[in-house]
Amino acid sequence: MHRINTFLIRLFLTHHEFGKYYSPQNPDPLQPKRVQIQAEDFCGGISMPHYGHARPSADYFNSNLITHNFVIADIMNNRNNVYFYDERAQGKNADALCSLRLLYHLNTLQTDARNGIPPAEISFSLLDNCVGQKKSKVVLMFFAMLSIVFPYKKGVLCFLLPGHSHNIADRVVAWCRGAVCKLNVDTPFRSGR
Repeated sequence: MHRINTFLIRLFLTHHEFGKYYSPQNPDPLQPKRVQIQAEDFCGGISMPHYGHARPSADYFNSNLITHNFVIADIMNNRNNVYFYDERAQGKNADALCSLRLLYHLNTLQTDARNGIPPAEISFSLLDNCVGQKKSKVVLMFFAMLSIVFPYKKGVLCFLLPGHSHNIADRVVAWCRGAVCKLNVDTPFRSGR
């Protein structure tokens, strides 16, 4: 983990910071900072109840519950956070996903404080190249707010190239769908198990 942090610090140094840390007047080596790396993805929905391969009537999609999921794969701590929510209550736009992102960052800070771990100084987010949920003004303002309100000194957004990326968040979704594919998931409580 030390090598990853040191690599990311060197990656994020500006020319001025490089001269400040590596000048002959400052012989101390660069101290690695704590970096939080996460991959995020909105992953569609699961219709409930699930009828398998049989196609239900047209009004099924208008009246029945569709549970959406949003995945944040915490790469540094090797934890996957999968949030299931009802589209009718929250929606699937950038506002809804930013509230789930805020919940994730609050939980991470609280868990680290409880375990005596200092908060990360750099937040590095790996995002798909989706226009509405990731590359919008709301999302950019949210990550700017993180660097002001939270203890992050830098917030870095890394957008992947357009197309299907197969990043870690996509694989977490594949694991989730594989777990519920043979089940008759008819309530959110049963899908959460």
